[in-house]
Amino acid sequence: MKTVEPQICNIAMEEVGVLHAYLAGIAGSKTMIDVGAHHGTAARPFLEDGWRVYGFEPDVRNHSLLSELAREHPLFHMDPRAVSDVAGECMPFFTSEESTGISTLRPFRESHVKAGEVGVTTLKDFFDDEGISEVDFLKIDVEGFDFSVLKGMPWASVSPTVVVCEFEDRKTQPLGYTVQDMIRYMQEHGYTVLVSEWFPIEAYGSAHRWKRFVSPPCTLADTGWGNLLCFRDDFSRDLFDEALIEFCGGFTQNVERRLSNQRKRNALLQKQVIGLQSDIEAFENSLSWKLTRPLSQAFAWAKALLHSPPSKARGAR
Repeated sequence: MKTVEPQICNIAMEEVGVLHAYLAGIAGSKTMIDVGAHHGTAARPFLEDGWRVYGFEPDVRNHSLLSELAREHPLFHMDPRAVSDVAGECMPFFTSEESTGISTLRPFRESHVKAGEVGVTTLKDFFDDEGISEVDFLKIDVEGFDFSVLKGMPWASVSPTVVVCEFEDRKTQPLGYTVQDMIRYMQEHGYTVLVSEWFPIEAYGSAHRWKRFVSPPCTLADTGWGNLLCFRDDFSRDLFDEALIEFCGGFTQNVERRLSNQRKRNALLQKQVIGLQSDIEAFENSLSWKLTRPLSQAFAWAKALLHSPPSKARGAR
């Protein structure tokens, strides 16, 4: 599979959804590390399958949703720290009103403003503290610092089955690295890398357009972005294809279910509209009768008044 074009299923791609299907039958410890947990969307399907998920999210605007997720799923553990390759007491943290999904340790939009400072840890330190020795899925989405998170991994002791991390050269070149550096790094650590490329972002906070899957070596658009899907050396391409098909099928069924529900809602709404129109017509008829009678009486009175002879002025002789 050199390249998989989006026409295979004509859907909105969700790499984590595909990887959830891929890992369903091969996960051992059922442990997920979610760096940049945001609203917990990526973690939820794993939690529903009984996985233990450790989610890192330093943006306090997202904490209420993650706390709610933790109440629903006790196996979800939220950590408010940022993750990098060097641990620290605190670092400046920037947020943007454009989207709660582009908070970062280094601003890359004019809309970014300093929101405060956050504590920073590394995955090595975190794994040591928590006694974690096995991870099935590592998901990273930290707006430019994905490579730093990878460099803070204790690869000699923990080698996740699957790693997914974001790339976008426009964000990362000022930090000193490109997507090709990330690809080489993961390959050097024994991973097979598959690139999920997306078209350039038109606006943050809105839907984005997926372009293709492609295997390195490959040429990527300078203004493009996407995710690297990294599989340990026992990567099964057939299993990935099956997971992709399953995801597409599940997505299609979900769309069909939503369309069916929408049709039912539309039919009910149409009945309600027809009933409302009937009520309005009945009201108008009632209103017409109630208004016409007093108005006709008023016109009759005015007409009689106009045709009556003028009365003598009071006191006239």
